[in-house]
Amino acid sequence: MYRAREYYDLIVRPTVEEFFAQHDDPRRGMLACMALLHTVDHVFQNRIADGKKAEREITRFNDTKSHLGQGGVPGTGTFGYATVQAFANASKHARLTRAKLNPGFGSKDYEIVAPGFVGELECDASYLGDEVGGVTVLWDQFSAINLRNAIEHTMGVLEATFHELTDPPEKAAEA
Repeated sequence: MYRAREYYDLIVRPTVEEFFAQHDDPRRGMLACMALLHTVDHVFQNRIADGKKAEREITRFNDTKSHLGQGGVPGTGTFGYATVQAFANASKHARLTRAKLNPGFGSKDYEIVAPGFVGELECDASYLGDEVGGVTVLWDQFSAINLRNAIEHTMGVLEATFHELTDPPEKAAEA
């Protein structure tokens, strides 16, 4: 099994960089989301020897970071993290069925859009304020989330939470 830092540096970062270089490629976007989301597995499975306990912590962490709230009660998660998790899971399962994370969201619920700058939009091809463009996840009928931005956000969450992903390599090897 890869150590978390080794997995992050060898698999995740290059996969994400490939998507960032071609952020209008849904295949690269799906692969980047899957690799990034599995960083959590590598962290907890390296930290906790008992597989069942590690799996519970993985589920708890992902549920917490992607929970957007229900019934007017605010959640503990963010759209960025939830988007990466939903896109990764939908790419494996075709359509999400769990009530916890946008049930009905599918692997093809995205658009390729042009960047949209103030005063400079392509009609029906841009979202106001999306200065990146590329793969844009259609979360629901009211929300479109730029996948590159969601991945950048999720990397920030993981790096801020799991020190072993950013510690100097010699210290990360001890984790």
